[in-house]
Amino acid sequence: MAPLISKECGVDMSKKRFHIIGCEDIDGFEAVALGEKVDTVKVEPGMVKLAKECLVRFPLARAFLFECTELPPYSDAVRQACGLPVFDAITNCDFFMMSFRDNDRFGMNDW
Repeated sequence: MAPLISKECGVDMSKKRFHIIGCEDIDGFEAVALGEKVDTVKVEPGMVKLAKECLVRFPLARAFLFECTELPPYSDAVRQACGLPVFDAITNCDFFMMSFRDNDRFGMNDW
């Protein structure tokens, strides 16, 4: 993924501040690769466990970026368990779209 991210996004993934962690070993998550429906109730504890393990391995981590569109169902659980921001496909799209909107409180209409 690092070369693709570097090419498409201009982000140098070789920097020590970025860590790519796979979810393929989480029990139940293999359904993604098989094209099957994922049992999110079964996968959620493993996702939280992996996030906590990442914080032990990388104690300076300040956020999680969930790249896969299969991951938003676990974002709230990871936020609650780890106390860090989680950026997933939904929150990143919201962030992008809000950057184009006029702020309701301070927008052009109320100057």
